[in-house]
Amino acid sequence: MTIAGRNFQSGAAVSFGPNPATNVVVVSSTQITATTPSGNALGPVNVIVSQPDSTAFTAPGAYTYTAPPTVTSLVPNHGSPAGGMSVTVTGTSFMAVTSVTFGVAPATTYTVVSATQITATSPAGTGTVDVTVTTASGTSPTSAADQFTFVPGSGVYTALAPHRLLDTRTNHTTLSPGASVNLPIGGVGSVPANATAVILNVTAVDQTTAGFFTVYPTGGTVPTASNLNWVAGETVPNLVSVGLSATGSVTIFNGLGSADAVVDLEGYFAPSSAGTAGQFAPVVPARITDTRAGSGQPNAGRAPP
Repeated sequence: MTIAGRNFQSGAAVSFGPNPATNVVVVSSTQITATTPSGNALGPVNVIVSQPDSTAFTAPGAYTYTAPPTVTSLVPNHGSPAGGMSVTVTGTSFMAVTSVTFGVAPATTYTVVSATQITATSPAGTGTVDVTVTTASGTSPTSAADQFTFVPGSGVYTALAPHRLLDTRTNHTTLSPGASVNLPIGGVGSVPANATAVILNVTAVDQTTAGFFTVYPTGGTVPTASNLNWVAGETVPNLVSVGLSATGSVTIFNGLGSADAVVDLEGYFAPSSAGTAGQFAPVVPARITDTRAGSGQPNAGRAPP
């Protein structure tokens, strides 16, 4: 930090409360830079400059120790790999902020709105990363609440004659509990390499227990919302819209029991030079309501008539 004053002498020492500062540099007779020490309790402390001639200057309560920042939510928590998404970062102790980063990349811009809110513009990136805030008191610890996902971009839909991409009964092994299979789609067959998302008809067959499939871009974090749910022995199809990873793949995750997956391609989304009409923007699957009692979701306990 920088301390401003007058009559500073070369070789002066600085302390914050009872603890000496480190890296003290007397820049001039009116300016000193120093690194704040650890060991002080939260709250204001006196800043003391001790001179070689035995004089000292005290600034009562001139520096305040605050808790390290925390990030409790991001809105939205996803955006384009190209960056440019305005993200509201909510948390605590956003004072004297020195940086906001998305993974290892700094935010393109950020504005500290208050001690509990920052508006940041996402940089370019891929996958799911932690958004951290750094202040003079440290860097926010990472958690699920600070995760931001770069979702493959939008495109215009092209319908295809349905054709089979995968049948684990014949061209893969049955999916065991917690197992997954990666399915390359972009750049394969009729799907161009620059495709950003696909429409799939995914069917679960030969299940040993009740369970679920979750379909998501390969390399990302498994979403908490499923795409198919079933009871044992029930053949269940569902139409799935899913973004492609940077390598053009999707992953099918099997949550419980053993099951086979049958996947048919219905069409794809890809950038078009003819305009933006009909564009699709895939997002991270998230549950928006659940009528089961105790679900914690909107409409919990409200059974349909």
